[in-house]
Amino acid sequence: MELSVFRKMLSLLCTVILLLGVLAPANPALARANTLLPQDSRAATILSLVTPMRITESGVLEYFDQTLKGFTPTGLIESHRHLIYPYSPVKQVDFFIIHYDAFPNLKADGKPGTVQNTVANLNDIRMASVNYCVDSYPVTHNITEKKGMGVIMATLPANPPFKARHTAISINSEKGLDLNSQNTADLMIRLGISTRLTVFNKDKTKDLDSVSLGVEQSGNDFSKVFPLNMPPDREIANLLSLTAAVATAYDLKIWDILGHNEVQQKPDPGNEYMTILRFLLANLYLQQRELFPEGFLGDEPAAFFAKLKDYATNLIGESGYQKALKWLEAEDFRYSAPLQKRLPICKKYKRCLSELY
Repeated sequence: MELSVFRKMLSLLCTVILLLGVLAPANPALARANTLLPQDSRAATILSLVTPMRITESGVLEYFDQTLKGFTPTGLIESHRHLIYPYSPVKQVDFFIIHYDAFPNLKADGKPGTVQNTVANLNDIRMASVNYCVDSYPVTHNITEKKGMGVIMATLPANPPFKARHTAISINSEKGLDLNSQNTADLMIRLGISTRLTVFNKDKTKDLDSVSLGVEQSGNDFSKVFPLNMPPDREIANLLSLTAAVATAYDLKIWDILGHNEVQQKPDPGNEYMTILRFLLANLYLQQRELFPEGFLGDEPAAFFAKLKDYATNLIGESGYQKALKWLEAEDFRYSAPLQKRLPICKKYKRCLSELY
């Protein structure tokens, strides 16, 4: 075969590869193949239930309504705190804090808890509040008796967002703040994880509510008796949908998404649950990057997953980490980098590609 014919055939082959997106897979389907997430796994099922969401410039949370074929605002059910303590804006949004409402996953009638129940529970003597609530029902803006709404706003939308009363960092005489916040930051730093907690912990005048948003999801004891009391798949998917929208609106990275237990001596939602949530967020990011801010993982994917494992095993041990992956049916998960690093032949003959144009 003549050299010129060989070069043209090689050029054509490389061009086909480029067009398929193998060298730079912008197509979510190709990105999925590189994560090697089992498509029949619980993890894949949860990701398939994600609903695209966004937060508008005025702070309104919207979801993509399949019936209307467009974005529409989620429901709004305000807790009663603002009736006594008027709304005031947060200073900035550095963190998104995950809570659960600590009520049984199933009510007395055997049905899952709802966002309406969660808001009603916030209106007790504590007069707590959060920015959003999540349950296990499909996302809808329609309020229906005895059915949940998936995801709602629980404070009036605004830009900047209004402050909610969802954490209360206690003071420790030795370190000056709740030890969990300090311990979490110390562990992250030791493992090479970039975190804004370090700066927050140094400023004793700040309260976490002033620099964060909070979400309360339905359920209790996710990690305490893991995996016996995990929330339904759709509830986790709803939380993923909301978290992606919040991260994009306020340019948060994955390690800015924190469990209440990571910043305060509380059980919710727990280390196993946060391991699962971050694992799923990372895989959703790799599949649908358009839902997230650029550089959401803070590292190359392989480095992120290595740090996630190190962080989790420090808290729940190797067996706990493997148990979390087993619940996701992703025990054999391995991140595989995109194929451009495996095709040096195309780089070698890059010059001959121009002959086709």
